[in-house]
Amino acid sequence: MTDTDTKLTAKLTTALKAHTIDDLEDITVFADVALDVDAIDLWYEVKSNPDVTAAFKTIAEAIMMEAATLREIKLCEQTTATVAAFTECVLPYVREQYESDGEKDYPARREAWCNFIDSQNKDGVITDYEAHNMTADVDSL
Repeated sequence: MTDTDTKLTAKLTTALKAHTIDDLEDITVFADVALDVDAIDLWYEVKSNPDVTAAFKTIAEAIMMEAATLREIKLCEQTTATVAAFTECVLPYVREQYESDGEKDYPARREAWCNFIDSQNKDGVITDYEAHNMTADVDSL
């Protein structure tokens, strides 16, 4: 786990715990019926028990792992779509301008790819994360 992931997990753990405590406090303050001792005990346990905090940390770590998995899936899907758009919209112009002799111009392809990624990012089509992590073998297209 990176330092950033650790910080995010800690913040998520704190947020989950705080939200749960807020909900339990609302129950204890605004209940229309008499509370039984278990609700108050549960509120205290959430607030002070290290085992409960550890459980929230485990939940937060699971959420972080799922988010990372989903982010990677989205990156793969977005890469596929971006390569298709590049191949359809940009590559023909690179071929026309720089490869009229039939030889691939690899630097021109890579430069066009980088410019395309930058423009897609600036237009909000891809996120900063995707722009920094998206790779494609434009030389082989």
